[in-house]
Amino acid sequence: MTAPAPSSASLGSTAVEDVLSRPQTGLRAVVVGSGVAGLVAARVLSEHFDEVLLLERDSLPTEAAEGGLAATKDAVSARRRGVPQWGQPHVMLNRGLQELEALFPGLKEDLIAGGAPSVAAPASWTMYDGRLGGLMPHKYTAFEILCASRPLVETELRVRLARDRPNVTSVLGAVVEGLEFGGGPDAAARPGRVTGVRLRGCLAPLGADLVVDASGRGSRAPEWLAAAGWEAPPTVTVDANLVYTSTVIKLPDDWAASGGDEVIFCVAVPPDTRSGLIVPIEGGVHHLIMAGRADQRCPPNDEAIAEFASSLPHPALAKALAAGRRVGEIRCYERTANFRRRYEDIEMPGNLVVFGDAACAFNPVHGQGMTVAVLEAVELGRQLGAALPPPAAAAATAAADRAAPPPPRLAAARAALPAASRGFMRSLGRQVAVPWSLATGADQAYAPGFKQTMAEKAISGLFDEITRLSLRDVAVHERLMRVMHMLEEPSSLMSPGILLRLAADKLAGLFGRGGGSRASA
Repeated sequence: MTAPAPSSASLGSTAVEDVLSRPQTGLRAVVVGSGVAGLVAARVLSEHFDEVLLLERDSLPTEAAEGGLAATKDAVSARRRGVPQWGQPHVMLNRGLQELEALFPGLKEDLIAGGAPSVAAPASWTMYDGRLGGLMPHKYTAFEILCASRPLVETELRVRLARDRPNVTSVLGAVVEGLEFGGGPDAAARPGRVTGVRLRGCLAPLGADLVVDASGRGSRAPEWLAAAGWEAPPTVTVDANLVYTSTVIKLPDDWAASGGDEVIFCVAVPPDTRSGLIVPIEGGVHHLIMAGRADQRCPPNDEAIAEFASSLPHPALAKALAAGRRVGEIRCYERTANFRRRYEDIEMPGNLVVFGDAACAFNPVHGQGMTVAVLEAVELGRQLGAALPPPAAAAATAAADRAAPPPPRLAAARAALPAASRGFMRSLGRQVAVPWSLATGADQAYAPGFKQTMAEKAISGLFDEITRLSLRDVAVHERLMRVMHMLEEPSSLMSPGILLRLAADKLAGLFGRGGGSRASA
């Protein structure tokens, strides 16, 4: 059933009661959670389903605020209780932004108009990594990075879905308490597929042809599967026990003009776990984050933050803090573990997809989470496009008489969805393998007892060697930047040119000469 197009001020939302009271007459997808992962999933699913219901537990505003995107962001932020990391710094890698731009044309331009700064990378950065030997000296522009806060990105996606996708409806105050199962039992006497969700305070389930769990780290899908007789996925956790202390600071208006860098990142030498970061966001301010293990955490007060910055092995962060002033509240965040629920290793019921942080979550300092979720959504759309018949022009093609047989296209799509959803879940491990290896490889020094697989060791070990070389070789650094931002596959770091440079650098080190080159790699 296609919902009416919202007004320019509407955020395309409705109440739970309104959704339950209307009949399902077409192919329906239900997305649990409306963070970035859920919003992008809804956009992708809108091309394949007649109706997409985006379930949000928070009671968010139903109308855009007067004053544009920034004012709407503030109104949403005031009610955003279901996302603990809402006020923490977030990074959108370059590949993620490119894919979002393809799904939401004009997104980058609108975010910039909303105040998001575009920063030359790494020309406007100061980066010191004690794990790898020191200061990254290169000042060139590999590409521009858009530095928008998560609230700004999420609000813009929400506004665009309401404006451009009339078959997507946000259902506010919808708390999912379980999955509804149906279909014939399999050989293990389990219900064969998911047929909807159960909502708090509702007697009847909300039916769906596909349920997408994008509810984040707190996903309850494993326990819901186990309760229905299915196996819960095995989970791997790599926890460096980091605690983030963050706030918003205002630097002098002439900071950049007087030679200050827009992005400053400093990591201490292990076993010291402390690090600090500032990154610009909309509103002419910078997000500041100080990180350390629980026993090295930065206390949430101004004096402790200044002392923490001064103790880092490079003075850039302390200099920025001394020049600026705090303009935001101080927040602490402790849910920083990497964890991976290996759904690809178990049998799954049909018509259920779990992705984003609900399936694999990363230490936020690595900046991978939003981009990986976007790439997973794009892959889900690709696989659904290959498996399902082309969508009808409108859900009105469904039979008016609900007792009549469904139209051929609807019946064919429903028949294909169980296998399509299982196929996507089997591919999930391949999709997250590289970012997982890089994140856990970086954190394993702070996570005693964790052992990488041989493949993960190979990826992270090669990455560390090439990262060290990149401090001396600008061409290698540029290739590394493209891999880190998922613009190139990690295999490009094993090209003959890169490996020859690595070998030459090792030989130069043996004979006491500096390695590296500025020629093209």
